[in-house]
Amino acid sequence: MAMLRHRNVRIGRYLTPVVDSKDRLQALRDRVREYERIYEMPSGQMLKGISSGKERETAEVLAWMQAFHELRLLGSKTRTTGTRSIATARSTSAASRRTRS
Repeated sequence: MAMLRHRNVRIGRYLTPVVDSKDRLQALRDRVREYERIYEMPSGQMLKGISSGKERETAEVLAWMQAFHELRLLGSKTRTTGTRSIATARSTSAASRRTRS
């Protein structure tokens, strides 16, 4: 996967790396498309297979399902609220820990 471009934004007194949602969406689409090509099935079919026990939950399949889930969540947010930037997960959790202390 290509490295995502980010910019640092000051949130309170901390700089937080922020990735544009368009870039993140494209990276997720590319990753999911690659898994679908490798496994020769759509993501929804794999999800149903895992739920029914017909498909094994390997680390690679779980990474695929995580990307698929994030794509669905982020895609629905950008469709309803317009394009926006999102903070990376690692920086968001670190910032929330610092503000709680």
